[in-house]
Amino acid sequence: STAITADTKLPPFEINGLNAGRGVTIVGSGVTPLQLTGTDVRLYFLNFKGCTSRAVAQSGGYLTLSDCSFTGNAGGVECGDKSGLIALNCTFADNSASGSGGAVLMSAGSVAAAFANCTFARNKATTGSAVASADGMFAFIHCTIVPGGSNAPVSAGGNEAYFLNTLIAKPSGGTAVEAGTTTAICSSLGTQSQ
Repeated sequence: STAITADTKLPPFEINGLNAGRGVTIVGSGVTPLQLTGTDVRLYFLNFKGCTSRAVAQSGGYLTLSDCSFTGNAGGVECGDKSGLIALNCTFADNSASGSGGAVLMSAGSVAAAFANCTFARNKATTGSAVASADGMFAFIHCTIVPGGSNAPVSAGGNEAYFLNTLIAKPSGGTAVEAGTTTAICSSLGTQSQ
């Protein structure tokens, strides 16, 4: 299996699966199928399914996801040093990471992540079954977050997490959010712990 790798030699670019007629499904075995370094990338209408490692890895630059799905991967998206993420109308379901962030991991040195109209369902990880952050802040706007295990679906580390009109289901015997320095809940449903 071969990964698609983009590096700093490329200007910002986009991959639009809708141009293929019905969207594009990317299945990876053994490698992260999409590795992005030092460039801004926009992905539209792509389905990442059954990847045996994280489906997308971004380092340096912003990754924008629109109408994408991440289903049954060994982790969804990882944003590394000097990178950020914007996800719109995306679904992250049944992903399972061996470490943190079953759906999304904001690694050390990451900047920020924003999620709007996204669904996180039944993702699993040791910390932050849906989203975990080592660095950077994140915001959820009109999202639904359902845990896949007993730990908090959102782990903010020592960082800021904001929620607006977001439903967060509390796992049995756990908390909904492992809060960082600031957690603001505005017109959100569900439970959260600080």
